[in-house]
Amino acid sequence: YNNLGTLYASTGKLNEAETCLLKALKLGFISADSYFNLGAIYELSGRYDLAKQYYYKCLNVNSGYVQASERLMEIAQREQGSKNK
Repeated sequence: YNNLGTLYASTGKLNEAETCLLKALKLGFISADSYFNLGAIYELSGRYDLAKQYYYKCLNVNSGYVQASERLMEIAQREQGSKNK
């Protein structure tokens, strides 16, 4: 399910990707990539709170996952920018 979810995400089928990645996690396939990909899907769909949750889960599995840290910083900057307007 993880690979299928990644394939769906790469083709822009975000709902299908989300379903597959969540199923992979439910079946016990815990990986930093799965969490990161779910975070990216939620970020792309504007669900920033969920995106942050999954980026943090990614970092809990692999604290050196640079892309997750970068996405969290980007979301924080975006949120800060919208507060200053």
